[in-house]
Amino acid sequence: MKLTKIIQLTAPADNDALGLKKGDNYYVVTHAKGIVGLGDFVNDLIPDVATLETDGLMSKKDKANLDKLMGPQDKIQMKSPDGSIFNITISNDGKLLPVKEDKDE
Repeated sequence: MKLTKIIQLTAPADNDALGLKKGDNYYVVTHAKGIVGLGDFVNDLIPDVATLETDGLMSKKDKANLDKLMGPQDKIQMKSPDGSIFNITISNDGKLLPVKEDKDE
């Protein structure tokens, strides 16, 4: 990446709008497009997005597991205040059906 020159400027006179006094040093504000080569440099740092077929920012296995979490679930597990685990499902008429998990399973 080619570095752009950093130039420090000096206020030639007082400028209340900018909050500068004569002789104050300051830098000009720029933007990403004003920095030569920044786009290519940043693109090389950003990993590809993971898909179900290819690894990227995460593994394809993690991507598949995450996708499962994002969709509707058949059941969820929740823990009660005493530490008991319950499997909660929902019936076709919308009723919640909690079933305590047997510790011996």
